[in-house]
Amino acid sequence: MEIEDVRLRFAAIVNVVYALFRILAGLLFTIIVARAVSVSELALYGIILSLASVIGSLTALWSFWASRAAARGSPEAASTGLLLTILYAIASMPLFALLSFVEASLLGYGFRVLVTGSILAPVLVMAQYATSLSNTIRPQVVGYSGFIYDVTRLLLALILVSALGYGVPGAVVSMSLSYLASGLYVYLVALRKYIFVSRPRLYLARDWLLSFKTPFSQLLYTLLIGGVVALTAPILNDERATAYLSVAAFVYQPVLSIARFGSMPLYARSLRSPSPTDLAETLRIVLLLVVFIATSAMYLARPVASIFSPVYVDASPVVASAALFASILSVANIYRFYIAGSLLDYGEEKRELTRFLAFQPVALSLFLPAATLVSQAGPQDPIIKALGVMEGLLAGSVILLAYNYYRGRVYGVQAPPIAFIAKCLLASLAPLLFFNIAGTSEVIVTDFTRQAPSLAVEVVAGFALYSATLLAIDPWARFLVARIFLSLVRSRHGSGPVRF
Repeated sequence: MEIEDVRLRFAAIVNVVYALFRILAGLLFTIIVARAVSVSELALYGIILSLASVIGSLTALWSFWASRAAARGSPEAASTGLLLTILYAIASMPLFALLSFVEASLLGYGFRVLVTGSILAPVLVMAQYATSLSNTIRPQVVGYSGFIYDVTRLLLALILVSALGYGVPGAVVSMSLSYLASGLYVYLVALRKYIFVSRPRLYLARDWLLSFKTPFSQLLYTLLIGGVVALTAPILNDERATAYLSVAAFVYQPVLSIARFGSMPLYARSLRSPSPTDLAETLRIVLLLVVFIATSAMYLARPVASIFSPVYVDASPVVASAALFASILSVANIYRFYIAGSLLDYGEEKRELTRFLAFQPVALSLFLPAATLVSQAGPQDPIIKALGVMEGLLAGSVILLAYNYYRGRVYGVQAPPIAFIAKCLLASLAPLLFFNIAGTSEVIVTDFTRQAPSLAVEVVAGFALYSATLLAIDPWARFLVARIFLSLVRSRHGSGPVRF
């Protein structure tokens, strides 16, 4: 099976743009649902999402191997993984119903609402596999299908949740139909010639399931990043500290998602032919945004915290720590994608891949002993407790960055683009100066509908200043913008896009 080449810059830019859109679309969807349901219903909705996420994430046990084999030209890999996914999707509905019953029994209420999530489970499972394949075969498809999903979800939420008042079931149906629409696009349009090219092979399914240790480490790493608040809440036993960590998660998760989506093309290219140049390009594309977001979030920690509620203004040190943690872990993750893509799936390199991925959750889990230490230190300010957890995350991210860079040297990793990072940091001084003059850092959002739009305008203006300054001092940034502009012009005149 012939696999098309990956256009690194093009795919990375498409996915990064989608990541930014995804942040806004997710926030709007959450606001629509939160304003249409009661507090108890919103809690049940959160449980539905958690259960669906756990069930969907288990597809990684075979999609990890299937996507890697498909990217390297195995004609049977995609169809074999699809067969396993379909079988699991069928089983996911009764599995979700069972978990809903257990959860409702523990809560003492809510089974009728929770069980509606059963319709979400199979389409989410299918979508997870579609994303995994897209990551390695045509990574820009993740951005395309993501736009379909988020736009459809918002439109359906406005109809079913806001206009018709169907509440949590309406939100679940909106998500389910949106996953269905984006999944159909991937399976029947974007990846059809790769998925249905050959019959499934049972020996591949057996080998993948027996080699579960490697993808399980990847899965555990993902669950740790997403489960910081849930895992530390019972250890800290402090509602305010947990709330502060929740605000921090709202800050670092979007930054990490930008790095993840931006690194997918690098991973796909590394599976075919690893190149340190591709790694350097990906670092520049991702850092271009991450540096601005991280420095702005640290400087505007008070208004950022107050967006969620004025009572969280005190959490500004936690927000600043979260932004720093996200920027460091983002770089570590880019190296992780490159190394994981560079290693083969057999022999000593497969064992090295298993060892390399197994270290990632071990280092990241330092936030758990950190949470234990601050909780046993006696009565403390909740900010101190939350900061203790963030310090554990920061320590883990620094260790991962050092380890991943060290391991990457074996696979041709060169020195990081220090000069470009320095220019990004220098360019970030322009928006910080603007925020200082405009008084943005002193804004406390008490009226969301009135103050949030003006705050957003000031942040956009700050990004414009940052971009203009970076373009003035960095030739690579000017080259990238010129290629994008030339591609758009040529496409408009029918002469075909410029490859970049």
